[in-house]
Amino acid sequence: MMKIGKDDVIIVYHPVTSKRVLGRATKQDGSDVHFFVADETAAYDSSRENHILPITSVFCNLGPEPRCYGKAYGVDLNPFHEKTHVKGWGDVLWMLGTDDDMVNDTEKTLKTLVKYFKEDRIHPFVYVTLIHELEPKPSGKAMRGWYKYIPRKESDKIMYNCNEFSKIDLHVAAHEYGHGCWFRLMSDKMRGKWVEAYADSIDVSTAGGNHVKGVLNDLSALHGRDSLRNLYKDYKKEDAGDLIIVLNTILDIIDDEHYLDRKEIISLLDGGYSIKRYLPSVSDVKKGIPRVLVSEYGMKNAFELWAEAFGFYYSDQELPEHLDALMKETLVTLQSSR
Repeated sequence: MMKIGKDDVIIVYHPVTSKRVLGRATKQDGSDVHFFVADETAAYDSSRENHILPITSVFCNLGPEPRCYGKAYGVDLNPFHEKTHVKGWGDVLWMLGTDDDMVNDTEKTLKTLVKYFKEDRIHPFVYVTLIHELEPKPSGKAMRGWYKYIPRKESDKIMYNCNEFSKIDLHVAAHEYGHGCWFRLMSDKMRGKWVEAYADSIDVSTAGGNHVKGVLNDLSALHGRDSLRNLYKDYKKEDAGDLIIVLNTILDIIDDEHYLDRKEIISLLDGGYSIKRYLPSVSDVKKGIPRVLVSEYGMKNAFELWAEAFGFYYSDQELPEHLDALMKETLVTLQSSR
């Protein structure tokens, strides 16, 4: 029979939802296990779920200090560890093991933002902050945070990812908070101004465009195994995000016109064939290329442009003059009446 100790994190069958959930054991009593559901509801007595189930309902025992990222049996491995409170910010739910430095550094960052927001009289809104363990991924791929807008509820969720080596800095903290401002505070008119600012940054490459010509020439010259993958690598080394956008557009056109998806293109190249006959003409390729106004991530859409600009502003990083002026105009509209 499986042995389960106090504070072990387990994946267990939920008797009400009939789904697997993450739990934390409080004790094993013979063939029964006592546990509470270890998601963010565990932070509050009013919503904490305690259950007793036969040990046969337990799928696996992860021990008292498992890694706090990824999945097992389809369940996210983010067990609740502790709750702290930052005055002026709110509750912070730690979904990973912590040390004093991690907690103190995070609280210092959030308190600094609280100070800045008070100075600018930003109207408060309701959210809960969850902190997960940063999942190790190739450089630049790990998400540092995200915002979950829950329109049917009064409270949203701000989520940050960190570990002992990657702290939550002012830029990341403000970026996610900025998403909340967009959803909860910003007027339709101001959102429209940021959409226009983003749209103004789009350069449409059409016939004669150097970007399109260059990528088509590069594709024409491809042959042999891994040649397409190496082209992507070369563009990434050159930090040429605009060329990657054009390349993806051309491959989508080939898929639409010739029903050859990326895997089939790779098979042709691996077999030593040329794909020149399938390439569209320059005039067929029309794709907007966003210019970098704040950061590459801000090129994604107007929503992220705003959040990146907000993060830059409150981490004292320079913004283009027109965005700095728009930011200050927007902040006035986000102010509390007192």
